[in-house]
Amino acid sequence: MWLANPRWRLPCAVCVKYQYTADGELMSDPESGKPMLRGDGETPCSSCPKVPDTVKAMCGPAAEMRAAAWEMTPQQRDALDHYYRMKAVQWPEPSKSDPVCQWYAGIFCQTESELADVRAAVNERIGDTLTMVFTLLTRRR
Repeated sequence: MWLANPRWRLPCAVCVKYQYTADGELMSDPESGKPMLRGDGETPCSSCPKVPDTVKAMCGPAAEMRAAAWEMTPQQRDALDHYYRMKAVQWPEPSKSDPVCQWYAGIFCQTESELADVRAAVNERIGDTLTMVFTLLTRRR
């Protein structure tokens, strides 16, 4: 979940305070470079992957959606951050790593691999579909 969508990592309180792009990137003021405050604008809770679809379907207020959202614990966020740091430096001496870190790293690595396989399969299907559509369109001419 955390690896598939960067918005999983954002605590609701941060998303409520600042504006983010659909890709989960923090929006900055073009002039000052400071993060853009959300103000009284609508929060993107209805499209947040952390909110269960059943809650979204009820179309309740954003506060109810946030209350139902699945939030990472600080420990989970630390584990994921540590994984990304270690991955960036090619896991120096993994045998000396904490066993809990090794366990989380195994899960994250396996999930990334499975996610890459799913994305490749989806891209292949999209490519096959586009080829078929292109073939059908060119036959009509």
